[in-house]
Amino acid sequence: MNSVVPHVDDLKRTQDTKALTGVSSNTRQQWLEQIVGIAAVAISTAMSIAYMNILHSYVQNDYFWTHFNTSGTQSFLADVFNAQLWNTSKDLPLFSIDVAIEKDYSTPDTTITIIPTDSRRIIMEQLSNLPHAIVGLRSQTPDQTMRLLICFCWLDFDRQWEVAHTVNRQKRCRDRYIDNGAVYMEATLRNTDWASYYQRWGSLFDIAYGSAIRESPGGAAWLSRTTSALAITSLEAELEFWTVTHDIKRYVVAWHNRQESGFDNSIVLEHAVRSFVVPLNHAQFQRRSGLWTSVIATIGVFNDLNYASSMNASLVRNASNSFTKLAAAKNPEMWSGDYPDTIWSIVLHDKIGPLAAIDLIYVLPPASLTNAISAARTALVRALQTDDALHAQYKTTPAMVLDMVPKTWLIDGVQYFGGDPLCLRGTPLWYVQQSFGFDNACSSPQPPLTLEGDVKSVVVAMWLHSLSWNSANYFANRLSIICQLNQVHIGECIRRLPRLYAFFETWTLSAAQPHVGPSMVADILSLNISLMQFVATTNNQTMLQQPIVDLNDPDWSFYGWLHLVDWVQGLREVVAFDGDLQSVVLISKQYTPLAYVADPLATPTRFSTFIWFAMWYICVLGMSVTLASLFVFGVATRGSFRGRNLWFASPIVGSVGSVVLL
Repeated sequence: MNSVVPHVDDLKRTQDTKALTGVSSNTRQQWLEQIVGIAAVAISTAMSIAYMNILHSYVQNDYFWTHFNTSGTQSFLADVFNAQLWNTSKDLPLFSIDVAIEKDYSTPDTTITIIPTDSRRIIMEQLSNLPHAIVGLRSQTPDQTMRLLICFCWLDFDRQWEVAHTVNRQKRCRDRYIDNGAVYMEATLRNTDWASYYQRWGSLFDIAYGSAIRESPGGAAWLSRTTSALAITSLEAELEFWTVTHDIKRYVVAWHNRQESGFDNSIVLEHAVRSFVVPLNHAQFQRRSGLWTSVIATIGVFNDLNYASSMNASLVRNASNSFTKLAAAKNPEMWSGDYPDTIWSIVLHDKIGPLAAIDLIYVLPPASLTNAISAARTALVRALQTDDALHAQYKTTPAMVLDMVPKTWLIDGVQYFGGDPLCLRGTPLWYVQQSFGFDNACSSPQPPLTLEGDVKSVVVAMWLHSLSWNSANYFANRLSIICQLNQVHIGECIRRLPRLYAFFETWTLSAAQPHVGPSMVADILSLNISLMQFVATTNNQTMLQQPIVDLNDPDWSFYGWLHLVDWVQGLREVVAFDGDLQSVVLISKQYTPLAYVADPLATPTRFSTFIWFAMWYICVLGMSVTLASLFVFGVATRGSFRGRNLWFASPIVGSVGSVVLL
């Protein structure tokens, strides 16, 4: 039969009829494309949900730091930096095994460990930076300006007007403090709003200084020039005036415990979007008026003004109405109220110098000691993480408490009255008492001289001791004799010190030891760091001293090295009591580390929360539009749609389509 080819018009009518009747004419290929397209939409939806689950851990905070929390990540971060910032200003590692810390960061109540002396050390370091000191002076209120805890040596940088309390202190100023901007009142006056200052302190200033200045040739002109300097002198010009014109090299105020300075330390965390400040520690400003024991050494500027007012005398030594012309009973030492009320105020006066004229100088650890102890601790921490046998021995090695007493202090019939020269009303006790401390309120009875030695500190002290004597065997043969210096804790020392030494031997034999410069011991000896004790015998009251490292007493020196390890770790501080008769450099008691609780609400989450909801909005809206369009169009066409178009549904949930949807 001959085939009949349909006419084109017949084909068109047939297609129109199918369209009108809704009958699908999908081929097998079209059905396959539709199935694959629908599967692509389903897979895209599933992948979007999976991606959102992954994204969730990154948008818990604005840092985009996964699993970040204050008790875990932030506390560890702060501990790592706080432990290193104490004694260095170089770049610090965060993910090195050298900064491993023995602490459980998995608990919700983990706190940040704060070095107890950190704020005082930072303040001393920052003020030594002259631009920082000038900015600090300019930011103070008039009230704060005159509450500096220092006693001036001179009014002016040219040293025309001397104002030290004693002749010997004035000489000490010339010999030791001449380049210290803090001992010149001009440094304060040049950087203070004079109108506000004079309104607050003017009457007292005129009695103490103003009258003497104005009666001197050129004095009125100097005062006018100095008090107007702030308005016309830039920071750069002021710095040049200090350093170039007058050779000022530092700005060091006295150590004191009048107040706990406010202090915040933080790091900057930066990512592609912005930078954030992450707190490391915080110290709240606190006045300690009733606990201000250092006042007997340095009474401060405002007390100087009060003294001058009460005596109606000038503090300028060559003034016509100078305090130096008053009777001895009216000098600043007598006015301060502690001398000669007690026997120990007399001893302090006779051994160090007159009260109210003692400069308390904060002493920083020498670099050689800091480097040696840092290197030893780093080597020990590395060995503990790489040597399983050493670590196992470490876990079974105990710490110990020591209450050592120098042999020269064990005197028959002696009574001990305290180890803090700022406490002048001690009661007699049978035991040697603790050294001075920032938080010592001089309450009786004072605690005994003790030391808590953890394993790492004791081992590092043994290592330093072996370096100073060029022999570890000496220490091994003297363990029991070293322990005999303890009083109450002698039994604990005898039981535990040999085990600590055994661990020390294992470490030194199994791991390479760091190299130490030859100057380390000499640097320590040159500082003359010591402990002191007020004591009374039947016929005498005096002040005993014991060098912290004594080349004539190697048994005691082990305990001295333990003190020095604490010092470098920020658990002690060293202060020079610089008096008219001698300078006594003392190491403080052992401070307890402080705790700082990071605030969970301080972790920023606003931007990350926006990102989280925006991504959900994009995903949900994009998929909803796709699925709704598929459903509506599929119903309208009775399933006659191009499946391959669904293959392109995925990009709409990405970053390209987000701009359109938003």
